[in-house]
Amino acid sequence: MKRLFFALLATVLAAPAFAVCEFKADTASQTYRIGPFLDATDGVTAETGLTIANTDIRLSKAGGNMAAKNSGGGTHDEEGLYQVTINEFDTDIEGALQISIQDASHVPVWHDCLVLG
Repeated sequence: MKRLFFALLATVLAAPAFAVCEFKADTASQTYRIGPFLDATDGVTAETGLTIANTDIRLSKAGGNMAAKNSGGGTHDEEGLYQVTINEFDTDIEGALQISIQDASHVPVWHDCLVLG
């Protein structure tokens, strides 16, 4: 019984931790924190002064081609994390939603999310 307990404990501790990113379909004003944005030179230093426009935020809806987010950019929250508001036009298709932000000043950032009806 001890072996089973320790085997299960080791499995749980070795499992990767991740957060689920879910949005409601066709819903306005859903705030989401994306990042961390890390410096492209060292890959460690948090980028806290970026200007992120809606055209910098690329979305792939249900596996489709990447396109610019509808409106609104990102604002720095803390430690290289940025707040982005996802709206009803960004979530008009149910299924997978990939959010991607790439720039020469930071390492690429992307999150894989779901849009649920």
